[in-house]
Amino acid sequence: MRQHGTCDGPYNPSLMRLLVTADLHFNHPRSRPLAVALIAKMNATGGDVLLLVGDTAVLAGDDLEVCLSSFNFDGPKLFVAGNHELWTGGNDSYEIFTTALPARVRALGWLFASLGRSSRVYAVRRRYASQLDRASYRLFNARAASSASRR
Repeated sequence: MRQHGTCDGPYNPSLMRLLVTADLHFNHPRSRPLAVALIAKMNATGGDVLLLVGDTAVLAGDDLEVCLSSFNFDGPKLFVAGNHELWTGGNDSYEIFTTALPARVRALGWLFASLGRSSRVYAVRRRYASQLDRASYRLFNARAASSASRR
């Protein structure tokens, strides 16, 4: 679903168009209509890579699946977990982060930004956060990865 032309001028095939959003909070009744509208705009806009950065929905129920399935995007889709995805009434958000969440995300055709050798995991009251590592950027072609490393 590529559109030709942007607010900066005509479409340039040598540039990568990265669509990024965060904090959709899809499971909250007040946030969901706004998230649905934003996803529709992103679907209509198109792009080369889609990046969804945290706080999409809690894992209880199927809100995460409904949200991720709403994106109609042909290119690579990268999901980065936030604290809302890791929230649990139990005591094992690390298991959620390393097993349950990646399985659910990958089952929908998304890439999960996972822990790699250079990542750091911080435990705070049994809640975990990750620092995205360079290995998570494998979805980009060599040219894009090279230009990203120079930044």
